[in-house]
Amino acid sequence: MTNEELYELMKDGFAQVNQRLDQGLENVNQRLDRVEQRLDTMDDRLRAIESGVSELKGKQSAIAGVRS
Repeated sequence: MTNEELYELMKDGFAQVNQRLDQGLENVNQRLDRVEQRLDTMDDRLRAIESGVSELKGKQSAIAGVRS
């Protein structure tokens, strides 16, 4: 095997490795995007719950103030 043949073989091998790495990174990025979307949804839902609890605490305080 000549140096040129070896060079071409290695170049093709590295190209395949790079292609697989790029595809793997793309898959990871897609999963991270989905996780980020889920976390954003959870954050919105928790914010709504927090607001609801605060509202209920305010109403409870108002009711306790009226009773006094």
